[in-house]
Amino acid sequence: MLTENTLGYGGRPCYLTNPRSILFFVATPISVVMVVNVVMYMSVIVKIMSLPEVGENKSCERNNLKIFVKLSTITGLTWMFGIVYELNDVELFGYLFLIFV
Repeated sequence: MLTENTLGYGGRPCYLTNPRSILFFVATPISVVMVVNVVMYMSVIVKIMSLPEVGENKSCERNNLKIFVKLSTITGLTWMFGIVYELNDVELFGYLFLIFV
């Protein structure tokens, strides 16, 4: 049974502690990936909606919503919940992040 906070190596957590390092090596890459994902997600939505058979048929709007929700999950847009939680410490976003990611 483990009674200490160590697994046999090191004695303290290994993570970036300098706020500037966290900004450059964690937050910036995640933000860049998220911006690219949002741009790609929006371009896919525009292309889907511009198809003649999709734009004219109003009965498939519910199906389109399902497709867009699935796409947002695949592209990682749910990670925004985690970013908002870290920045604002709003517990709701923490739970949403845990559920969807």
